[in-house]
Amino acid sequence: VMRSAYAKMTYYLRLAGQIDSQDSLDTYDFFSREINYAEVCRIKSELNLLMSDTVIFYGLGMKVNHNNQFNSNSPLWSTEGCKFIVSSHIEIAHPNVFRIPKEYTETQNYIAVSDFTITKPGWSTVSESINGKSTLLLIKRDSFIEDQSTINALNGKLNYHVISLEKFNRLTFNKLLISNHQKQA
Repeated sequence: VMRSAYAKMTYYLRLAGQIDSQDSLDTYDFFSREINYAEVCRIKSELNLLMSDTVIFYGLGMKVNHNNQFNSNSPLWSTEGCKFIVSSHIEIAHPNVFRIPKEYTETQNYIAVSDFTITKPGWSTVSESINGKSTLLLIKRDSFIEDQSTINALNGKLNYHVISLEKFNRLTFNKLLISNHQKQA
């Protein structure tokens, strides 16, 4: 069925990190929806950020059960000098955690606010992080071949780090970690 649908295309854009594609085709680099910098400023104001705050976007996707990862009492959310942005479906109630409103669809603006983006290596969030100049902390998922392909396509593009879910669950954001992985200007 998919092969039949692809055969009917007039144009085909081979995206960076795509697997099982013909090498003779042009490849298009990471791209995303346009960032609205006036909206980024509005979001920063709404978050009441201090100049010294580090903003971390936590978005592992809709299909990940985040309740098994963290709860509202997790020490991660109390990290000194850090503010967290999470998707609307993540049920975390903490003063340092801001949930994106459910009706808000332009998450690239929230990612552009962030110094760090914690996510799985999904193409769209990775693209939004590149365009928003947010340092990527990618959760490695060995069972997804497309994840490794996306990671390979990132080489030389920006500051990113890959971490296993087990290591991520023990990760503590502190001044040393933040300075070692700080956002590229």
